[in-house]
Amino acid sequence: MKANCLSELIRIPGRRLVVRTELDNGNLAIESPSGSLVGSLWWHPSGKVTVHLEHLKISEDYQKQGLGELLLREFLRYLPKTYPNTKYLTGNVTSQGIFQLLRKVFGSERNGADITCLPKRSPKDWPTTRRRVLVRFRAVAQS
Repeated sequence: MKANCLSELIRIPGRRLVVRTELDNGNLAIESPSGSLVGSLWWHPSGKVTVHLEHLKISEDYQKQGLGELLLREFLRYLPKTYPNTKYLTGNVTSQGIFQLLRKVFGSERNGADITCLPKRSPKDWPTTRRRVLVRFRAVAQS
């Protein structure tokens, strides 16, 4: 069962960016001072003990700055409050790079997914590509 809506703005230290939480909508977003979207993470519950990561995107101008990892770690921080029964996190990865990022944040994946067929970086058509691999991680408490 989902907890009450939690919504807030969190400043990113050393940056002129904020994280906007819209947990009731399954969304974390990074915004610039002008309010433009820099990055986002969407998710939804997909069972009694599983949350599915639907979408992680960082604008091209902001990639390779640790913002994807920041969104995933913020998600982990809120996970026990929003979905306290979660044991597993799933997602469809479209590149080896995204897989490595998920592994860095969540630890070893649970299903031994073969990602060798995936490109190193997500393709430009990543929302519609059929080259994706379902991965499953154990939900872990943020340390």
